[in-house]
Amino acid sequence: MEETIQRTSLEGKRAYTPLFFSLGVLLIILVILIAGMHFRHDPTNTDLWVHLTSGKIIYENKELPTQEILTYTRQGQPWSMHEWLYQLFLYTSYIHIGMTGILFVNTILILFSFALLFIYFKERFYLAIGVLVLLSYLLLISSNIRPHIISWIFLLLTFLSIKQKKEWFLPVLFLFWGNIHPLHLVGLTISFIYLSITFFYTKEKKLLWILLLSIITSTINPSGIKTFLIPFVISFEHINEWQPFSPYGQYFWLYTTFVLIGAYSFFRKKDFTLKSSGADCLTFILLVILGYSSRRHVAQFFIIGLPIIFSNLHDLFDNNLFTIRTVKKNIGVSIILFILLLFSLKYGEGFNPTFDWSKLPLEEVELIQTYNITGNIFNNYAYGSFLEFYLYPHNLVYIDSRAETMGQDLLNEYYDLGTKRKNDIFSVLARDNVTIVIVRHVMGNSNLLLNDPQWKLIYLDGVRASFVLRTNETEQVPELDLEHNPYVTLPN
Repeated sequence: MEETIQRTSLEGKRAYTPLFFSLGVLLIILVILIAGMHFRHDPTNTDLWVHLTSGKIIYENKELPTQEILTYTRQGQPWSMHEWLYQLFLYTSYIHIGMTGILFVNTILILFSFALLFIYFKERFYLAIGVLVLLSYLLLISSNIRPHIISWIFLLLTFLSIKQKKEWFLPVLFLFWGNIHPLHLVGLTISFIYLSITFFYTKEKKLLWILLLSIITSTINPSGIKTFLIPFVISFEHINEWQPFSPYGQYFWLYTTFVLIGAYSFFRKKDFTLKSSGADCLTFILLVILGYSSRRHVAQFFIIGLPIIFSNLHDLFDNNLFTIRTVKKNIGVSIILFILLLFSLKYGEGFNPTFDWSKLPLEEVELIQTYNITGNIFNNYAYGSFLEFYLYPHNLVYIDSRAETMGQDLLNEYYDLGTKRKNDIFSVLARDNVTIVIVRHVMGNSNLLLNDPQWKLIYLDGVRASFVLRTNETEQVPELDLEHNPYVTLPN
């Protein structure tokens, strides 16, 4: 039988020195690995500019707007600012520490959520490390700068509060969460599952009061009780993250693999009862359904689903950390993590604080500001909030990525202009008194405008083309020399 280190003996104290040193080295490598994987900018993250622009409006006006002001197509329509607290926090951070600074803050938030998971698995140290490394990879597609990162923390705090019988903490969580991100609705549903099943067996009325109070506090936000309707008023049809993963992609099969492992973990439980495992099982089913319906919810499945899965499989893992051979285990795991760290440095996209501005219309913004070009902008969906951040109130845009504010009719018109109604672009530009156009070639409008003498080409690359209407105001704006431009043959 393996010898266990005795804490009280002199030999034990000496043995603990290399043990804690090896543990320290292991944890440092783990933190660097996880932080590095997620310390990278995603310039295609359109929601970053949504939240920065919204935070800027709140910060400068010192109030929450209730009506749309940023787009000329939706002026006066209701503007739901249900994420205002995160947006104000993000913009305030941005003006003090810049773009790299908010990336650092985002990484710290991710590490904090992982630390909560580590606490949950603290009695199974090596299992915790394996789960965190695995989870770090699985969440790479979801870890950009957005409020759902804070929702991961609140989701885990909700789960841990219930598991550790500290349900009284839930109303406070939902008071803040309801002003940060609508994912609090998933948290409320999970709370309902656990508290209602516990109440069914214990008859503790305080659980019902806690649940009721949590529902009430979650509505103390600018949207009030309408907060429960937010997921149902968003147009999902044209938004990729609200679509399920393709069965031909790796994430679909990774997700399916863990769903099957989770199902197996419940089937192998010999002591499965509604009282002991019913809430875990129903929560797991809820997360599976959400994950298959939308890739947006896959992260929630992994964050809560993995703890449930590995709790069911706890007997397969050794939880005895304080043994003589633990030092050897720590050294072995450290070597593995260090190899993964080197691999990430060489081949991964992490450890990269630089922001690729070339994917955004920064040059067009500079031209508009330099030549003081006024008027409305017809723009690509992905560029809307970026343009708003730098040009509002001097210029208004056609559309941005606030799907719930844009509405289904505008989204349909926009996507039709890039598909079956391409030639209608001129009537739309005339209808809205547009003087600036910034579009991606995939919309199919670039060649139409290029061949129209009313429009002057001011920017062109392999992704987008930008134009201004020929007027006295834009006469001084330089026109591109197409004879020497490598992108003169535009995609159809």
